[in-house]
Amino acid sequence: MTRNLKQRFSGAAFLMVAAAAPAAMAQETSALPVADPAVVAYGLSKGAALVLPVEALTVPEVASNVTPIVINPETGIAMEGFDPVGFFNEGKAMKGDKAFMAEYQGAMFIFASAENRDLFIANPERYAPAFGGYCTKTLASGKLTPASPLNWTIHGDRLFFTRSPEANEAFRAERENVIKSGDRYWADATDAFLTGPDAAAHRN
Repeated sequence: MTRNLKQRFSGAAFLMVAAAAPAAMAQETSALPVADPAVVAYGLSKGAALVLPVEALTVPEVASNVTPIVINPETGIAMEGFDPVGFFNEGKAMKGDKAFMAEYQGAMFIFASAENRDLFIANPERYAPAFGGYCTKTLASGKLTPASPLNWTIHGDRLFFTRSPEANEAFRAERENVIKSGDRYWADATDAFLTGPDAAAHRN
């Protein structure tokens, strides 16, 4: 890690937009303002959407505030409560029931039925969203931002989310190239998760 990189990202000074402003999520990430560390901390506590350069994860102070699977920071629930198995078996986004829950990589997943929960437990990597539920299109440009399960695509037996309908359309237009680029950046992000302070939990 270069000194310049540490200076750029120490103190968790990364990009964010308010979760309450979905229209802003459709903007290009380069147009988003840099947030003050105090604002970032507040945003994390309120479930704000972040736009974080993958390279920033090399700074421990930043990586410690980022989870390998997108979750609601107050509840720990992944995918906004949607059932990951439903995308594959029902071909649609369907809300889960809190009577059927399972934990994976520190995130709590909710399912529409006991059958779906058991399928997930037997093979979580088969059903969990690719790239931890971060936006596939944004990741392809080297940035992490949470995505919406309502903007989804199954390709190559993997479940991909994007941050907006526009991003999903752009992803589908060149999915092979986007996934290839996303895979490269996600490998870097995964390395950071596995060497961070919560590495043991991320390996589960």
